[in-house]
Amino acid sequence: MSNGKILITGATGDTGGYAIDRLLELGREIRALAHTRDERSERLRERGVEVVYGDLLDFGQVRAALDGVKRAYFVYPIRPGILQATAYFAQAAIEAGVDRIVNMSQKSAREDARSHAATDHWLSERVFDWSGLNVAHIRPTYFAEWLLYAAPMIRAGVLHVPFGTGKHAPITAEDQGRVIAGILVDPASHKGAVYPLYGPVEYTYEETAAILSRVLGRPVEYRQVPFDDFLAMMKSVRQAPSEGASSRNMYGELSGKSAATGESFTVQHLREVVIDHQNGIFSGTNDLVEKLGGRPPMKLEAFIEKHRAAFEIISGRPSEAQPRPGSSRMRAPGTRMWLIVGAGSGRSTPRRVYQRIARPPSRSITLMFCAHDIPRNADGSSPRSASIGHRVAG
Repeated sequence: MSNGKILITGATGDTGGYAIDRLLELGREIRALAHTRDERSERLRERGVEVVYGDLLDFGQVRAALDGVKRAYFVYPIRPGILQATAYFAQAAIEAGVDRIVNMSQKSAREDARSHAATDHWLSERVFDWSGLNVAHIRPTYFAEWLLYAAPMIRAGVLHVPFGTGKHAPITAEDQGRVIAGILVDPASHKGAVYPLYGPVEYTYEETAAILSRVLGRPVEYRQVPFDDFLAMMKSVRQAPSEGASSRNMYGELSGKSAATGESFTVQHLREVVIDHQNGIFSGTNDLVEKLGGRPPMKLEAFIEKHRAAFEIISGRPSEAQPRPGSSRMRAPGTRMWLIVGAGSGRSTPRRVYQRIARPPSRSITLMFCAHDIPRNADGSSPRSASIGHRVAG
């Protein structure tokens, strides 16, 4: 079955990938726009997807990608440039005669947002609306996939985050992919619609830690920590750029800093949406995932079970971790990296983890201590270093 070719941007990412899965199930003809040629794009080609390569900030490449396309999914990462990319995409879509676009926005997108990224997403919606194209905007709350980025902490038995008592209903990328596909193939018009998307149940992060503990069958300790301490933890275990920029590794931009604010575009966004989360901006539930995607949203317990391997230590050892890009602390072959949260705090769970792996092991390990657990300076201030490494020779 095919009613015209569908372009999926962000095709090697989570939402784009799941949208492709669903569209293939429905027998649709798909063109995938990938940024670079890699194993992910080659796997799409092997499944019969037409793969083209380009940059949403290159008007000529966007024009070529949309040529001959009837419907499209537009997604842009949390980084500068979305307004330029939106204008390019809208103009090229008009020229190509595209009759429907699904635009990935975000729940915090609004005119008065303090996050620059959230404001830009709201303006991106307006640019699409001004174009006169048939565009539907989806605004998901926090992704369930964020737990995968926190997997090193969860494997260590902790969930230390800055989100306080705010609640949200985590939504999976898979459910969003089904919604995207559902709107793209629906004969009804969705022009100008704004769809907030949620998972089935709202939770605080303390409640999320309790669910992780129950599903995984071992304690996962929750603690609220300052944003900067949380950021230090994320930086110390973030993925290498070769693994691809995505929401799971905060788009590979944590190390970049702007001259104006001293922190990256992504970090400024994260800092503000933590406040938004506490203020209820990401809260809510509805039935739109089922109505638009064809089935109820996945429960958090099912998501954790589906990705259990990411949260568990195999044979008492952690997964291999990538060295921090640009770090002078390179590990010798066979070295293992551990994230130790709370090792200096006297709390029992992190201390047990430390004592367990600090015994003379069969190979070298590197221990990463979180900043908020490093003893304070004599004057009570926090150390400047975000984390320290401790080498135990095997």
